[in-house]
Amino acid sequence: MMPPPPRTRATVLCAAEAPLDWRWIEGEIDSVRWEFALSGDRRWLEQKIPRPNLTNVRVGLKAALEARRLGADVVITHDPRVAFWVSAMSRLVGSRTRLLAHTFNFTRLPHTMLPPRFARVIFAAAFAHVDRFVVFSSAEAAIYSRYFGVPRDRFDLVLWGMGMPDVEPGPAFVRGDYVSSVGGNARDYRTLIDAARRTPEIRYALVVRPDSLDGLDVPSNVMVHVNLSFARAMNIVRHSRFMVLPLEGAEVPCGHVTMVSAMHLGRAMVVTDSSGVRDYARHEDNALLVPPLDAGALADAMRRLWSSPALTDRLGASGSSFAREHCSEENVVRHLRGYLDRVEQSSEPASRAVRAC
Repeated sequence: MMPPPPRTRATVLCAAEAPLDWRWIEGEIDSVRWEFALSGDRRWLEQKIPRPNLTNVRVGLKAALEARRLGADVVITHDPRVAFWVSAMSRLVGSRTRLLAHTFNFTRLPHTMLPPRFARVIFAAAFAHVDRFVVFSSAEAAIYSRYFGVPRDRFDLVLWGMGMPDVEPGPAFVRGDYVSSVGGNARDYRTLIDAARRTPEIRYALVVRPDSLDGLDVPSNVMVHVNLSFARAMNIVRHSRFMVLPLEGAEVPCGHVTMVSAMHLGRAMVVTDSSGVRDYARHEDNALLVPPLDAGALADAMRRLWSSPALTDRLGASGSSFAREHCSEENVVRHLRGYLDRVEQSSEPASRAVRAC
C-alpha cells in the first residue's frame, strides 16, 4: 500500500530576488511537499519603479494565490518585507494559510523608509497575522516585538546557520600579515579607519561596498577591495590574522553572516559591543568586544590581538567550536522540522490577530 501524501505543505518564498532553481533546505525535510514562489530576475517595470518594491509585491501575490490553490498549511517567507506583502496579499485573496516569517531581519526599520506613523501602522497590521517569526538574535526579538506590537513569545531565536563558507581556492588573495574587515550593513568604517590610523604597524584589508568609505581619508596601511565575490572575501578572512566587525551602534542586529563565517574559518574577532551580536560574540571567549564609536578602544583591542598569537589562536578555536555547535545548517533544519510537526498536529486557527500599535 502506498503511504498517504504528507499533510503539511509549505510554499517557500525568497525575498532577495532568488533564482528560480533555488531550493533552500528542501532536500533535508522530505516529509513535506515543497512548492516554491520565487522571483527570478527583476522584470522591466520592477527595475524602473523603486518603491514599492514590485518584485516583492509580485512574489507575495504569487505565494498567496499558490497557497490558496494548494490548500497549503504553511507559507514560509524570507525577509520581513516579503512577509509583509504575503500577509497583505493573503488577506486580499482570502487565503488563511499560516505564515512563518523566516529570516526576519530589518537592517533599517520601516520608519526610515516611510513616514514613521504610517509605516508602523501598516507593518504592524500585516505582522499581526504572522504565526511565528524566526530571528537571528535575542535583541531583534525584543526590538521587533516592541516596535510592531507582536507578543514576544511568537519569536523564535535561531542563530544564523550555515556550513563552512566557500573560500576561493589557491593562495592568499592578499599576501602577508593583515587584519580583515568585510561587509556593508550598519558598518562603522569611520571608527575603523580612525583606529587604523592610530595603528600604523598593522595592515588592514577591507572588503566593502562602493559607498562604504565615502568622505573618509584612507591611510596607507589600509587596502580597500570593492564588490568582491563572497568566496574571494572569505579567502581574505581566512588568511587574515583576525577579523574586525565595526558596527555603528549599541543595538545593531547586523553582521551575523560575517561573524559566523569567520568563526567557521577559525578566525578570532574584534567586535563592536552591540546587543544584536551578543548571542554570538563573547568577550574574552571567542572575541574581544569594544564600545561603539570608540576608535581608541578599538585600536587597543587590535594591538592586543596583533601582538598575542596565543590569544588569537585561543579565540579562533573557541569561535570555531561555537559555530559547529550552535550555527550549523542542521540547527535550522531541526527548528523548521519541529515547527512543521507542530503545525501538522495542531488544530488551532492558522492566523492569530494581535493589537497593532
